[in-house]
Amino acid sequence: MKKLVIVGAGGFGAEVAWVADDLAAARPEEGYEVVGFADDDSSIHGSEQYGYRCLGAVEHVVERFRGEELWYHCALGDNAVRQRTAARCDALGLRAATLIHPSVVRAKYVEIGEGTYIGALAVLHPYVKIGRHVLINVRVGIGHHAHIGDFAQLCPGVQINGACRVGDGTLFGSNATIVQRRSVGQWAVIGANSLVVGDVADGRHVVGVPARPFCPEPTK
Repeated sequence: MKKLVIVGAGGFGAEVAWVADDLAAARPEEGYEVVGFADDDSSIHGSEQYGYRCLGAVEHVVERFRGEELWYHCALGDNAVRQRTAARCDALGLRAATLIHPSVVRAKYVEIGEGTYIGALAVLHPYVKIGRHVLINVRVGIGHHAHIGDFAQLCPGVQINGACRVGDGTLFGSNATIVQRRSVGQWAVIGANSLVVGDVADGRHVVGVPARPFCPEPTK
């Protein structure tokens, strides 16, 4: 199987290892052999997460496996950090691995970009298009003809209804829902349990039922 380093040894890294293990067991021809984690935090180098060792920063891992084809998956929940780290891994010559749990229900004519993660029990309806390095967590539903932009994140239980558009880098909190034929711009944030009934502009933060603009308290 193809060798895979998981970049990010935190909690989401364990979830990525879970999907990689289940995929390798269910579909060896599509699976990856996890060689370990990469992380910039030197205090956890040599430690173990989900049965795999943290081998050092990604540059150290590349040197360790020099001459071998190595794949990576960015297990980083911050969308902007994931975007920067993917660019760093690409520049090192690593190849982005797409990880889809075997329990995912996928219709025909679904497009999924490289480096994307899709957790257990997600449902992808016909003609869904998902970009690069998207994080789709457990029990997410994506309706027909919906389009999810690069580096977006859909937390557990999110429901994207038919013909919706979600921009690059946008975050949907757990159990948020967007009604059909609505659009959310780039790098927006939809609060957990919110119901989006209208379009949301780039960078806007909304929360509630129905979702309305939210201005966080200024930091002191």
